[in-house]
Amino acid sequence: MEEKHFFKGKLFGSFSELSDTKQKYEQSEKINISIRRSVTIETDYKSGNRKIEVKKDLKYTGLSYICMNSGYYLSSREKRKLKELESSNDKKNRKTSTYSTGCEFFIKLNVTKDGQYLEVKDMQDKHNHDTDQIIFENLPNQRKLSAEAAKETEVLMG
Repeated sequence: MEEKHFFKGKLFGSFSELSDTKQKYEQSEKINISIRRSVTIETDYKSGNRKIEVKKDLKYTGLSYICMNSGYYLSSREKRKLKELESSNDKKNRKTSTYSTGCEFFIKLNVTKDGQYLEVKDMQDKHNHDTDQIIFENLPNQRKLSAEAAKETEVLMG
């Protein structure tokens, strides 16, 4: 049986451990997830919210991941401003596309009360879109050269 990468209550002892798990999850599920919201340890201390010592390896006291297909929605005021800009624009708008499907996938992590771990507090692991190997391999994040490949290319080029 395959081990779940993320589940409610799972603990991570460092941000690098969390990043490694995130990368394994992305590879196995064929999706890209990114940070939507974050609160660094320093920001939390400066705001006066944090009373306990938090392990520096965690980097964050709060963190939310979302699917790259989630998109985000504009407020009604922002929509009005956008319409005004579009109507005042004399030039034709370029044709653009987006990956946004309104996917509701998310993972929310918070630091534990003892300040030693990042814990998965809440999550929705269902996607409303297909996860395809070919599409995944052609996403910008996946096409990026690894550090090893970049060094090798540099040696060959130069």
